[in-house]
Amino acid sequence: MTVSIEEIRRDVAVRLSARRWRHCQAVGETAATLAEQYRTDPSRALIAGILHDYAREIAPDELVRLALQYGIPVDEIEAEEPVLLHGPVGAAIAKERFDVVDEEILQSISLHITGAPGMPLLAKLVFLADFIEPGREHPAAARARELAGIDLAGAMLFTYDAVMRHAVAGGYHLHPRTVAAYKELIAEGLSHS
Repeated sequence: MTVSIEEIRRDVAVRLSARRWRHCQAVGETAATLAEQYRTDPSRALIAGILHDYAREIAPDELVRLALQYGIPVDEIEAEEPVLLHGPVGAAIAKERFDVVDEEILQSISLHITGAPGMPLLAKLVFLADFIEPGREHPAAARARELAGIDLAGAMLFTYDAVMRHAVAGGYHLHPRTVAAYKELIAEGLSHS
């Protein structure tokens, strides 16, 4: 990466609304704290967290256009709910604009909305940080925060469950990646019992 974290911060702060920028800072800091706790590189977690919503304020039709431009496959659910593309599009922009070549950082940005089976630790931490950062005040975030302090797998399982319940209650499509990741965690838990 040829761009410094300070340059990334300045760019994201200008690109996003003040509210979204505060959220990105909080996700970056939360991800870095989790990274320290789970013994991985906090600087990579910070970068991924700050960049995770880089494309969040792009209009839905533009997200679809950019996905096609970057060669990102758009599935049926993403075509109906293009906001789901802001992760993959954001990762493509991070690679192009900031020369981010760390695949785990790019995966973390790309998968922070739906999650996925087989995610590396860094992607799990960013997914979780997006849900539990201090600005998230709903009861599920508070419980996930508690779990994150003691049991990463438990926190992930709880967060996936909360995300799926929210999607169903809100009438949103449930992405198969989310369901598959949830099932993977359940299977892993069963195999350790």
